[in-house]
Amino acid sequence: MKVSTKKVARILRPTITQLHSNPRKVSFSVYHVRKKLEIKGQGTVGFSVCAKSRFRILFRSGCSSLMVDIGETRTSFRVITKGQIDTVLCEAVKKSVETDPFLDIGREQVYWLSIDKNNSLIRFGKGEMITELCELEFDYSQRLEAGEMDWVSSLDSFSIAGNFNDDEVKQISPVYRRLPVTTSAPPVIVEHNQINLGLIDSNAATVVNNLSAECAHLYNNVAGRNLSLNTPDFPDFSDAINWSIMTEGAVCHTRLREKSAGLSEERKRQCYLRITVGENLGDSPGAPYVLEIWPGQHYSPVHRHAECNAIIKVLHGSLSCRWFRSLQFEDSVPYQQAVLSAGQVTWLDPGQFQTHQLYNHNIEGNMCATIQCYKYSKIDFEHYEYFDYLNEDTREVCQFAPRSDWRYSDFKEQIRAEWDAYKRGARSNSPGRVMFTDKTGHVENWH
Repeated sequence: MKVSTKKVARILRPTITQLHSNPRKVSFSVYHVRKKLEIKGQGTVGFSVCAKSRFRILFRSGCSSLMVDIGETRTSFRVITKGQIDTVLCEAVKKSVETDPFLDIGREQVYWLSIDKNNSLIRFGKGEMITELCELEFDYSQRLEAGEMDWVSSLDSFSIAGNFNDDEVKQISPVYRRLPVTTSAPPVIVEHNQINLGLIDSNAATVVNNLSAECAHLYNNVAGRNLSLNTPDFPDFSDAINWSIMTEGAVCHTRLREKSAGLSEERKRQCYLRITVGENLGDSPGAPYVLEIWPGQHYSPVHRHAECNAIIKVLHGSLSCRWFRSLQFEDSVPYQQAVLSAGQVTWLDPGQFQTHQLYNHNIEGNMCATIQCYKYSKIDFEHYEYFDYLNEDTREVCQFAPRSDWRYSDFKEQIRAEWDAYKRGARSNSPGRVMFTDKTGHVENWH
């Protein structure tokens, strides 16, 4: 079952400890967190830190500690027992490893440490607490067999240690999850009657029961097969939208041109249409249900979803979904991506897939339509009302207030009226079969 991360109590006043990891003694301040591990010897802890120098994350029990020591060029797993000099379990040196378990100097980052006593694994990563963002891993099963680390199962608290000033300490935000980082939930949701042993074994898809209650609520509202773009009363709605996008002076083409005014040719491709469905219920950033229209080759900026839960269902066409470690420009290479086709559903929650980009990879003239559904978690009492996004020109993180281009009923009627007028005009030009060519050169047949 999906277990959400939790922000925990403010860290306490520091105590000083000597860390003898180098020939020269290094003194770090250790900041203890009030929260205890719910299950001894397992869990995941993270700290959002804008670090300026090397620091450590520790699991502790009495005189024993298991830690990750995070530096600019060296990062290592270490243990201290009974006050002895710390022992290196494994170490990664920059330019000798393909991963990036190193300090990101001067920029906000979430650093996390996971201990998995059932599988004898220690994992360290940056960003969301998921397997895909693990940067360093150590299997301590052989040391257990040698009787060297049996005390790990008694670890019951966690701390952060470093040379932080008072202002920096106030900005450090601890996050805790009771379970270790193991296999992450996959991005695609399938119906219960579609799941099989192969999908479970390969972790290629999940069912909604494995996700948050908020995701389940949204999914159950839109997953039905009857929820589609083309409807019995307007069976060629998708064709009409495509025509409107590609035809100068038409409703969609005009709105997209208005939204892209003043933008570079490349940035114009970041424009798409947002059509709200229903009212804003006060429990989501903007309206909870939004029909989004993506022209071919158009895409969103990399953005975050206000720490909310979301369900995204493809109603027409296909698109690529890309997931990122953070909104920082340095993290602009996706760590995972998937292609979703009509009828497929993906998801996100505050702990996974929160930072993403949607891209209609199809050529111009082939739009994609999605229904986006949003809901804040029950434990979210802040209700951040914006989607933060990365401005690729300035490399700054900016705010986007979710706005609507139309309400669904108004949009549908405008497109229907425009489409009916087009068909009447086309038929009036020929008593028989009519053929027209759109801007892509694609030929459509009308009778």
